[in-house]
Amino acid sequence: MNREIKFRAWCSSYVEEPKSRMVYGVMIGENGGYLSVEGGWDIQGEKKEVPVMQFTGLTDKNGKEIYEGDILKDERGIMLLVRWGEGEWLAGKLALNSNNFFEGKCKYLNIIGNIYENPELLTP
Repeated sequence: MNREIKFRAWCSSYVEEPKSRMVYGVMIGENGGYLSVEGGWDIQGEKKEVPVMQFTGLTDKNGKEIYEGDILKDERGIMLLVRWGEGEWLAGKLALNSNNFFEGKCKYLNIIGNIYENPELLTP
């Protein structure tokens, strides 16, 4: 499966941006810092750790790109967290890219949030 390599980052309490937000179009700079094409600024700045999430190469039933850290909901109402593990993308315990199994299932999944903007979705 060919996929576009893209990243996003969760920027909380950035010096020039008083509000936390998800920034798309993130690239890794030559000095190892993270750069935002969208924001036009170095998002690492004074903050030592900025959570960066990679695009899985897949989209949900609405065509929205699925990134690491997204929370998906299936047709039965079960919520699944997208993460990297065991050498592949996982949603809950399901492999996203193995043998194209999950690719066809994405049409039944909807992104309902992510772990930074909606952590309450994962609490029982």
